[in-house]
Amino acid sequence: MDYKIITKNPTNIVTVPELKAQLMLWGDNSYDAELLNIIDAAANLVEDACGKSLSTESVLYPLDTFKDVELPHEYISDLTVHYFDVSGDDTLMDASGYVLDETGMKPKVSFKELPALSSDLSFPISIKYTATPNVPARVKHAVLVAASELFEVRGETTEKARAKAAITVDRLIGSYKRVAV
Repeated sequence: MDYKIITKNPTNIVTVPELKAQLMLWGDNSYDAELLNIIDAAANLVEDACGKSLSTESVLYPLDTFKDVELPHEYISDLTVHYFDVSGDDTLMDASGYVLDETGMKPKVSFKELPALSSDLSFPISIKYTATPNVPARVKHAVLVAASELFEVRGETTEKARAKAAITVDRLIGSYKRVAV
């Protein structure tokens, strides 16, 4: 099932002071705005390579019926279930009406209550939650190294810079990548 990211809040797993220390730019604030943009670009590069988000995301997961569903994110908080009842009213389901089971490989929502739904909508149920990634130290280091590489080659073409940084990133995040089975 498809889901929609409502908001994506960059967590900036690498800070400007950390990158400045890596680059030995102590006491020089003239690059701070550029460094912030480079950190964002490096984080995006690592996200693309991992196939996983490094940012906290607010997620909307629509359903057509009350059925058990595995959620695509690992670390879930602030989960709510909304549905449109037979009158067409948007209703917040009480937390006692469902169970969030996080004991398996993926979180699963199971419904204990099955209220009548509006027949006017294709997806009358929506699960909303916040997904926060657990970023290992080696992935954070990959962002730091990629940002350093991007800063060092900032005068070169974008493709050259990405290619140079990608080799190091790929080695650091090898086992963190999402693998299709």
